[in-house]
Amino acid sequence: DDDDDDDDDDDEEEEEEEEEEEPPQLKYNRLVVEPLKDQVNNQETASGMAVCNKFLVLGTHSGKVHVLDNLGHLINSHSIHTATVNEISVDLNGEFIAACGNDGKVSIMGIYDKSVATHNFERPVKSVALEPTYGSNQARPLVAGGMGEVLHYITKSRFLRTTKVETLHQGEGKIYAVQWRKDLIAWANDAGIKIYDTISEQRICRIERPDGSPRPDVFRCDLCFETDDTLIIAWGNWVRICVIRDRDPVERIADPTLPGRRGEITHSFETDFFICGVAPFGANLLLLAYEAPDMVVGAGANAKRKPRPGAANGAAPRPELRIVKRDGQEIACDSLNIKDHHKWFATDYRLEHNRQTRENIYYILSPLEIIIAKPCDDDDYVSWLLKRFRYGEALNCVRTHNCKKPEHSLQAVGEKYLTHLVEVGDYKSASSSFKEILGTNAGLWEKWISILEKAGQLRWVVSYLPTGPAFILSMHTYKVVLSYLIKTDHHAFVHCLKTWQPSLYSTHDMIQEVQQRRSTLKPPAKQSGVEASDPYTSLSLALATLYEHEQQYARALKLYLELNRSDVFDFIQRHSLFDAVADKVMAFMDLNRDRTLQLLVDNVDRLPVEHVISQLEGNSGYEHLYLDRLFKTDAKRGAAYHNRQVELYAEHEPECLLMFLRSSENINWKAALQICRAKSMIREQVFVMGRMGDTHNALKLIMTKLGDVKEAVRFIMEHHDDDLFDLLIELCLKSANLISDLLEHLASVEGAMRTIDPLVLIHKIPSGIKIPGLRDKLVKIVHNNSLTKVLKDGCRDVLQKDLVALERDLFTGHAQAIKVKPAARCMSCNDTLKPRQGQYEKSANVLMFHCGHAYHIGCYQQQVSMMLTAKVRPMDIKGIERFDVRDFLASYGVKSACLHCSTLKKLKPKKSPTSPAFESRTFQD
Repeated sequence: DDDDDDDDDDDEEEEEEEEEEEPPQLKYNRLVVEPLKDQVNNQETASGMAVCNKFLVLGTHSGKVHVLDNLGHLINSHSIHTATVNEISVDLNGEFIAACGNDGKVSIMGIYDKSVATHNFERPVKSVALEPTYGSNQARPLVAGGMGEVLHYITKSRFLRTTKVETLHQGEGKIYAVQWRKDLIAWANDAGIKIYDTISEQRICRIERPDGSPRPDVFRCDLCFETDDTLIIAWGNWVRICVIRDRDPVERIADPTLPGRRGEITHSFETDFFICGVAPFGANLLLLAYEAPDMVVGAGANAKRKPRPGAANGAAPRPELRIVKRDGQEIACDSLNIKDHHKWFATDYRLEHNRQTRENIYYILSPLEIIIAKPCDDDDYVSWLLKRFRYGEALNCVRTHNCKKPEHSLQAVGEKYLTHLVEVGDYKSASSSFKEILGTNAGLWEKWISILEKAGQLRWVVSYLPTGPAFILSMHTYKVVLSYLIKTDHHAFVHCLKTWQPSLYSTHDMIQEVQQRRSTLKPPAKQSGVEASDPYTSLSLALATLYEHEQQYARALKLYLELNRSDVFDFIQRHSLFDAVADKVMAFMDLNRDRTLQLLVDNVDRLPVEHVISQLEGNSGYEHLYLDRLFKTDAKRGAAYHNRQVELYAEHEPECLLMFLRSSENINWKAALQICRAKSMIREQVFVMGRMGDTHNALKLIMTKLGDVKEAVRFIMEHHDDDLFDLLIELCLKSANLISDLLEHLASVEGAMRTIDPLVLIHKIPSGIKIPGLRDKLVKIVHNNSLTKVLKDGCRDVLQKDLVALERDLFTGHAQAIKVKPAARCMSCNDTLKPRQGQYEKSANVLMFHCGHAYHIGCYQQQVSMMLTAKVRPMDIKGIERFDVRDFLASYGVKSACLHCSTLKKLKPKKSPTSPAFESRTFQD
C-alpha cells in the first residue's frame, strides 16, 4: 500500500510537471558536414568555425581550413597549417578568410582570387581578426595574438608592397581572443579585456577579470560585438556587457589626454556553469553552458583543470543551450544531444553566429558535428501544442498567427480540434466551431453532420447550420436535421420551419412526415385564452407553417384557429386574408380583442364598418370597443353610428361620454338628452342642452342639481349671453352663500370679469344681507380689475410705440432713392424719361414707382383724368370688370398708383398700400 501511495505521488508530480511545461523557444537540426561525416576512415575533428552571409568556414585539429556552403557541402579546402587551427575570421563582404593555429602561422586566403598569404610568429597564435572592410582596404589590416603575449597589428604597404607588423599591445600575458568591429578592436589577455579605438589610436577601456574567476588558459574567452558600440564578454563562469559611449566634455577639458570615448559596464553576472560561447538573442542572451561537477573552480593559480571527461573518474555531461536575461535570470534551457559528448571538454565546444548581422541562426560546434539552432516560429509552436493534445490552444494560435505549413491551416487544425471535442463528448462546443472551421466546404459540413447524427447529437448544430443566401448545404442534409428534430425537439423544429427558407427542403415530404407523426399523438384539452405547448400543438403549428409555405392558406388558418394562436393575426396581415376574418369577427374577438380591434380598424376598406357591426350586435361590449377604437382612429368612419355610441358610452364608459359629446358632430341631441336623463348624467345633460340652445334650463340644472357656481360661471362664459348672467344673479340672490361663491369665482375664474361685469352683481345685492368674506372678495375683484386696466394701458402704449416705429421705417423706406436706368421710358407716352435736346419740358418732372415703372408727371395726370372721365381702364383687358379709378385709389388710401400694375393685375381688396405699385417718387430732371 505504501508503494502504491508513492506511485500515486510520483504520478501527481509528473502531471504537475507536464502542466508547467513551457513551449520550446529553439528548434534544432544537424548539419551534415562532408569533412566530418566519415568518422571511420577520416579522423578529422573540428577545432574552430566562422559564419558569414555566403558560407561557413571550418577549421580542424589537423590544420585544414574547409569552406562550406550553408548546407554543409564542401566548396574547397586549404592545407596551410600543420597543427590545430585555433581561430578563423572572415571579412564583412566574405572575400577573405584569416586563420591562425598552434603552428605559429597566420594565413589569409582569398575566396575569389585564390590568393594565400602567411605570417609566421613561431609561437602558437590563439586568435586573429580581419578588419571588417579588409577586402576593400588597400592596407589589408588585421590583428593576431597568442602565446607570444603580443597583439600584432599587421598591415601592407601600399607603395612598397611589403608587410608591416606593429605591436598593438604586450606585457600582460597571453592573448586568448580578439574581435574587430568597425573602428573598435577588443582582445582578452591574462589581465582582462582591452578595447582599442582605431580612429583615435587610443585604448579606451580596460575590464579586469573578476576575483576568483577560473584560470584564463583553461576556459576560452568569447568576445561578441552585438552592435558597433556594444560588446558581450563571456569567460569561464562570468558575463559582462560593455557599452562604448562618448566621454563627458567636462572630463576632456579637465584632462585632455583622456580618449574621446569610454566603456561602461551595463550588465554583469556570474553563473554556476562554464560558458563555451555567447550570442545575442533578441533582448536576451544565448549561452552555451557546460556543467562539470568534477571540475574544481579555484581562485587564480589555485584553479586546476581535472583530467578530461571520459577517463576513469566519470563521463562529461551534455552541453546545454540556455536563454538568459541580461541580468542572468534563466528563461529556458535545452540539453543538446551531442555525438560522443562524454569525450569533450568545455573548450571543445563553440557557439557561433553571423557576427556582422543579427541573423537568428546559431551554430553549435563540437569536434564531430555541427548543430543548427533557430528560434521557433508559429508552425513549431502549433506542432508542439498538437503533440501534447492541446488542440484548443493550437487553434487559437492558428487564428492569431500566420502559420505557413498546410497541415497548420485553420481547417486542418480545426478538424483535429473537432475530433477531440467529439471524443470527449463536448458536442456543443464542436457545433459552435463548425462555421469558423468548416467555412464553405459543403463536403466537410456533411461529414461532421453525419458524425453528430450517428452520435445522436444533431440538436447542437441546428443553430449553426448555414441557411444562405451565400452558402447552403444539400436538401438531404436539412431533411436529416428536420427529421431528427421531429422526433426529439418539437420547438426547435417549429423554429427552423419559421426561420429557414422553404427552398432548403421539400415541404411536401415534411408535411407527410409531420402528419404521420402527429397522428400518433393525442390532442390536449382546450383551455380558453391559453396557448398550449405540448407535442401535438407544436406539430400542429409546424403543419400550419408548412401549409403556409405551400400557399395552402385556408388549411393553415384553420389550424391557427384550432390552436387558439394569437400569431394568426400576423398570418392574416402577411397574406391579406381579410375575407377569412369577415364572417369570424366574434371568434377573433374571443381570441384576442386588442389584436382583432387593431386589425379591423386598420383595414376598414377591406372590412366595412356596417359588416363588422352586424356581427357584433349581440355583444354590446365588443360593439362599444370597436366603435370607440374606430372613433379615436378616424371619427368620420363611424359617423353613422355616433347615436348608437351615445348609448354604448352611457352603458359601458359613462365617464367618457362627455368627451365623446364634445368631439362628435353627428349626434341627435334630442335623443342624446333622453339617454342622459335616463342615466341621470347631469353634466352631460347640461352640455347637450347647451348645444340645443336651452341655456337657461341648463344653467338652472347646474344650480339646482350640482350647486356648482364656478361651473355656472364657466357655462355663461362659453355662451356669451348676458341674460344668463342676470339669471345666475337671480338664482344666487336667494342665498348669501351663493352670492359669496359667485363673488369668489368672478375673481378667480380667468377671464370672468371680461365677460361678466361684477358691478351689476354688487348693485343687485340686497342691503342688510350678511355675506361671508365679502370684504376680501371685493378687494380681490378690485385688484383684478385694476390689474386688467394696467394691462390694457400697457398694451396700448406698446402698440403706439410699435406704430411710431413702423411709420418711421415706412418713411425711411419711401425716402430712399430709386435707381432709374438710362433707357427707361414713360409707361404712358413711351418716350424717354430724360428730355432730349430741343424737346419740350414735359419730362422735367418724373414720377417713379417701386415696381419699376415710371411716368412723366404730365402724362400721368392726363391719363388719370381720362380714366376719371371714362370710368374705364385705359387698356381693354378681356375678363377684367370696369371700375372707377377714384374709388380704386380711395380704397387704398393713396393719391397715386402705378396705372400699369393696377391695370394688368387684379389686386385683392384692402391690399397693403406699401405694395410697390403704390410707392412713388417724384424727381426733378
